[in-house]
Amino acid sequence: MAGVRAAALLPVGREWRHLLIAAAGFATVFAALAGNAVMPLLAVLLGAALLVAYRGADEAERGGYLLVAAAGIALLACEFFYLKDAYGEKLYRMNTVFKLYFQAWTLLAIATPWCVDRLRAHRWQWSPMPRAITAALVLLMAAAACYPLGITADRMGTPYRTLNGNAYLGREHPDDYAAIAWLRENVRDFPVILEASGNPYSYYARFSSNTGLPTVMGWANHEGLWRAHDRIVEERRGHVARMYNAPTLPEIAPLLDRYRVRYIVVGDLERQDYQPAGLQKFAALDVA
Repeated sequence: MAGVRAAALLPVGREWRHLLIAAAGFATVFAALAGNAVMPLLAVLLGAALLVAYRGADEAERGGYLLVAAAGIALLACEFFYLKDAYGEKLYRMNTVFKLYFQAWTLLAIATPWCVDRLRAHRWQWSPMPRAITAALVLLMAAAACYPLGITADRMGTPYRTLNGNAYLGREHPDDYAAIAWLRENVRDFPVILEASGNPYSYYARFSSNTGLPTVMGWANHEGLWRAHDRIVEERRGHVARMYNAPTLPEIAPLLDRYRVRYIVVGDLERQDYQPAGLQKFAALDVA
């Protein structure tokens, strides 16, 4: 009975297909006149997916439509809302699109095999040109495969072919790698690590990143950007430099207590950025 009621709510056969075609055509014309193809096309996609999911699909098929609808909501939201961040007006939508599109791509990637299977199973019902539709799908899939195939070929051409994201540590920073491995095996709870603070998207914060343990300050620039350049970020970065550069341990004891520092890193980055006389004071401490 549920299937009969759901079917009764939909236009019959060709009328249903004609309605969708008309809506898509209207959206295309509107997009051409308005100069924004994204909003109306996404609105049609979202509306069709939701309508079919709740009025035309049984429970076994509803999941695929809802995945497409959820992706459509995420994409459409970027056309109406954005997060006002510290990047300014020139990049005012960048992070909103960046974050929401990531989620939409994941949802569509999950839904794509199901969608292709449905199109393959029913193409004869809605298209007089099944071969043309198949060719279009093949071209779209080939275009979508350009990046993953290209980047895989590029990485396979290097001598370091591995899925281990930490392999480079053992190869390029063996001392850091050994210390990180020790922390992973021996440290419990979440003690604070003191390590060098530096620029974002760099090797800085490598101990906290690879162990999950907190540090006093990692990428200060990035932290400041997402905290509206709060003065506390710069204060912490200055405190990190002071703890490394101060010549004696008693001078930095209040800061070590304030940030509850349990482990102090003295590696290549620290020797590069801070004063040798300041680093020498840590030799008096017990070495793990």
